[in-house]
Amino acid sequence: MSFAVPDACTLPTAEQPLRLAEFDDLFATSVRRVDPVSATHARLRLTGPAGLADRVRDLAARETACCSFFTLTTTSESATDGEAVVLDIEVPAAHADVLTSLTQRASTAGLLTLTDLAAESGVPAPRLRQYVEVGLLPPARGDGYPPAEVNTVRALAGADDLGLGADTLGALAAGWRDGDCTGTQQRLVAAVTARLDQVQADIAARHRQAVEAGPGTAGWAAELGGSASLAEDAARLQAVAAAPTIATHDGPCGDDCGCTTALAAAGTTYHFPHEATSGAAALACDLVADGGDAHHRIGLWQQALARVERRDPLPDTPDGVALRFPFDVDLAGTLARLAAAEYRCCSFGSYTLVIDGTGLRLEVRMPGEAAGMLAAVVGLPDTEASDAAHQP
Repeated sequence: MSFAVPDACTLPTAEQPLRLAEFDDLFATSVRRVDPVSATHARLRLTGPAGLADRVRDLAARETACCSFFTLTTTSESATDGEAVVLDIEVPAAHADVLTSLTQRASTAGLLTLTDLAAESGVPAPRLRQYVEVGLLPPARGDGYPPAEVNTVRALAGADDLGLGADTLGALAAGWRDGDCTGTQQRLVAAVTARLDQVQADIAARHRQAVEAGPGTAGWAAELGGSASLAEDAARLQAVAAAPTIATHDGPCGDDCGCTTALAAAGTTYHFPHEATSGAAALACDLVADGGDAHHRIGLWQQALARVERRDPLPDTPDGVALRFPFDVDLAGTLARLAAAEYRCCSFGSYTLVIDGTGLRLEVRMPGEAAGMLAAVVGLPDTEASDAAHQP
């Protein structure tokens, strides 16, 4: 984009292209937003590494020395990483056209095409096009997107992966673009907490439906498979909710801001719902233990449960069951491997394999908080299952 140097500028002609290149580099690497305040006043928000504020102040001082009609005011803001600077540019009405030209240059410097935006953010281009269609990503202005949009779409995709609703995603994206870092962190945590409550309720519902379908049936396998997927979703939501550090932060969000850090959190452990006031730690399942393939184990359990002869209550706990099988060496080995895999995942349980004169049995004991999971996976004692089936 060409830039008409005003006649009032006293910078030698030979140096003007170099000065313009300095501004272009600053605009391309650091400008995150350009706000037209009025026809004679524009505000640029910049972020960058340590030394940015000094760089902006130095460039502003040299520019006002040669173009005295400019009033350039730099203000440093708090930043999670590096530095954040606000540059206010004011001109007399007679030079409003110069300000317009300069802000247009700042707005278009370093713009990214949608393909470039996808490459920089790691969000596939088809997904970005979908965001454009639903209004979560504005259409490219002029020749593309400002570099700051990289952080926004990356965070947007992370929030989308959590299953947050479209209205919530829109509000979060607006906050990230407006630089409302603290407020957006708080909205993210609130939205994630609400979503987590819903997912945990869905897990409980899936467990009840698995019990109703009957252990080892096709319906049971479908419900447990859905529950396992939901547990993975819940683990990610729990990791995100626990990650942000809410602190006062003025200015645009960056790579190390609370939302960005939180949305990068890996959810590998699912914590059961519990009362925080109890003082006890929540029961937890390690979703990546034993290879993390819970869905494969469901298939193995389905084969084993098809051979259960009966389910007996355990005399020492109300939250346990003894699965009785015909004696079979291969089956005993399968049950031992399944019990070990379950223990590696959810070590709060107890699994005892017994071979005696009555045959083969697997005794499973769980804390009360995991009673729903116990009933869903291996079933209730036969008397309790019969009672549950006759309840209205």
